[in-house]
Amino acid sequence: AGDAKIGLGVMMVGLNDRQAIREGDTVHEPLSPRWLELYRERINAVAQAFAARRVPLIWVGAPPVQNARLSADLVTFNEQYRQQVERAGGQYVDLWGAFVDAENRYAAMGPDVSGQPARLRLGDGIHFTAVGARKAAHFVDVLVRRMFEPGTQGSVIALPVSPETGAPTNPELQPGGIERLIDQMVAGLPVISLPAALQAKPAAGPILPLTGTAGPGDQALLVSIPEARGRGEIAGQLDRIFGEGILPEPKPGRMDDHRWPR
Repeated sequence: AGDAKIGLGVMMVGLNDRQAIREGDTVHEPLSPRWLELYRERINAVAQAFAARRVPLIWVGAPPVQNARLSADLVTFNEQYRQQVERAGGQYVDLWGAFVDAENRYAAMGPDVSGQPARLRLGDGIHFTAVGARKAAHFVDVLVRRMFEPGTQGSVIALPVSPETGAPTNPELQPGGIERLIDQMVAGLPVISLPAALQAKPAAGPILPLTGTAGPGDQALLVSIPEARGRGEIAGQLDRIFGEGILPEPKPGRMDDHRWPR
């Protein structure tokens, strides 16, 4: 790896390791008993290489994938990572709970680091979107910041571990930790008072009689017809139309002429 000084190691592997391992002339199929033994040896070799040089190691577990069979295999993978890495003094980050739904099933959609609904996985059901990758990196970022806080430079902070499961008890690293962290951040924001409610509009406008006596402002429309009486042919047409309800005779070619042509 050269002479460059390494201050921190972050590992994440997964489905690409799901392939046969050759041992001499024998080929061991993935997840077979001997395959698991050889794979644990490889994980331990990596973890011990960091431990021997006193370099902190963070091993990130694989998230679930859309294919149920592959997801089941990844559960076994993650268990090997957790056991070997923690045994060597490294830290294991569990991503599983951040990428499943309430029933612990694969979820392509979910909250991003700000709590907004977003697509976290690509259409192949395996890889992250950019938003999903940022969410996965958040869990590592939390741990790295704790490792290198002022006053702890160069030392590894051992996270509390559950005696029953061996899983980190740090709430930010457990499944659902990011959602709880977002809730805490939102709870600390100042409360903004809402503007006073606007005056409600009435359910209906004023009721106006349609058969009563017209008001002063309506007289102009009513008197315009009587005033037109006695003014020749136009006055007669107005009397017949508005007084007697008789429409004028249709003229050939006009819109109101509905007679069939002869």
